[in-house]
Amino acid sequence: MNLSGLTKGNQRLLQSLADRGNDDIYKPWHEFLNTLQESRNQAEVRKKEFGGKCEQMRASEDYKNKMKKISIDYQCSSDAIKSRSDFSKIDIDSLFKGEEFLASRLNYIARDFFAKTPAP
Repeated sequence: MNLSGLTKGNQRLLQSLADRGNDDIYKPWHEFLNTLQESRNQAEVRKKEFGGKCEQMRASEDYKNKMKKISIDYQCSSDAIKSRSDFSKIDIDSLFKGEEFLASRLNYIARDFFAKTPAP
């Protein structure tokens, strides 16, 4: 980070606020990541359940009937789409919520910096 435009005192202040911000951000950021990982784990469990259910339906006697086969294939396709949608939603949420989280933390640092620096 290039801080050459700041006075030495302002550089130290900004560094101090950033360091303090790092301490304040560590626990909530890891909680955010843990929540995200738990969502991914749950989506993976649902995906496996869908796959198992689909395998059972395709191995059943009903699957030999053309009309029931169409229904089973449709259900399997719908479940696969739902599963991919779950993962996409998690990825999108992680991008936007992660960005919001970090932006709010950086905003605190900037607010504190400008509140503590003397006006020119």
